[in-house]
Amino acid sequence: MTLTRRVLLGAAAVSSFAAPPVFSTGVPAATKDKPQSKIWQAYGAWWALLPVKSGASLWKRGAGGWQRETHLDSVLAGLPGQADVVSSGATVAAVLVEDARLAIVRLGWNASKGRYEAAGPAAVWTGDTGIETATIAQAGGRLWVAYNSRRHMWALAVVPDWRPVQITATPAKDDDICQIVAFIGSVGVIWSDQNSDAVYLRRYDGRQWLPAETAASGGKTADDHISTAVASDGTLYVATKNSVDELGQPQQVLRIRSPKGQWRNISYAPLTKSEQPTRPIALLSADQRTLHLLHTVGHRGAKPARSSIVIHSTPAGNPKLDAAPRTLIDGAAQINNVTGPKTGSGLVLASDQEGNIYEARIG
Repeated sequence: MTLTRRVLLGAAAVSSFAAPPVFSTGVPAATKDKPQSKIWQAYGAWWALLPVKSGASLWKRGAGGWQRETHLDSVLAGLPGQADVVSSGATVAAVLVEDARLAIVRLGWNASKGRYEAAGPAAVWTGDTGIETATIAQAGGRLWVAYNSRRHMWALAVVPDWRPVQITATPAKDDDICQIVAFIGSVGVIWSDQNSDAVYLRRYDGRQWLPAETAASGGKTADDHISTAVASDGTLYVATKNSVDELGQPQQVLRIRSPKGQWRNISYAPLTKSEQPTRPIALLSADQRTLHLLHTVGHRGAKPARSSIVIHSTPAGNPKLDAAPRTLIDGAAQINNVTGPKTGSGLVLASDQEGNIYEARIG
């Protein structure tokens, strides 16, 4: 199959790719999980932290395409491969996660060598079990991590004693997850609770954790798919899936929190006889004028099984999601788990069950 590309006009220019993959890590679903961001742009290149069979690995997209940064293999080998990354200036921090282990890795830019190097040994923590995913944020001069374990959501400031705070008051469903969000000088944790059929946010004000806010409740609004983007004025955009799962009904909800704490919810992406939407993510353009909502579409009844990545690009100040999305990444495989940078847009990756990685550029 040959590579094809077309430029689509609308709120932003989008490049659509129909296979082939751009590289392979050898690990199925290498770009998972739902709330995690695995790529960033710095020093004239794109970078990705992805799993390989030996652990985690750093990749660089330069003029010649994607190449593995093998000088960091000895540092990353044996660590969990599933990562969430935050980049700030010359430093990068990542939380690496598996069922009963978290690791914090810090990388620093070495200008003389033109590459990232380890900024000290990884900090490994084994204080909980049943962890599906973890995310990282930087605010107030500190790194923060949030994760799910034992049907509760937890947050911790990354300091030597690693003291997690239980964010949830009552147990959620065993597959519910959370994401930590960096606000101006503070953080918040947003999570799904399918037991109470609600989506909640709980913020830290610099001194204490405030009472939980309800983004929405009832009507099967909760599911364990969460992805956030935050504007510089504090507006929070949350792409989520619901649990409606009925033909003709929207399967996803964009939840928007104003800087004053007011929530509104916009449903989109109906389930049809031929298409099943899932795993949405939210990205803001660099100028924050455009909101990009991407998700997987499973092609129901396709043999062999196939899925693709689609995109809505809409004004961030007044999102309109009535129009059909545009296909962004397509091919003959089950392409899933799209991931983008925490800030800005520009490039996204997705993966299949054979260990292949696909890419697309967005405006």
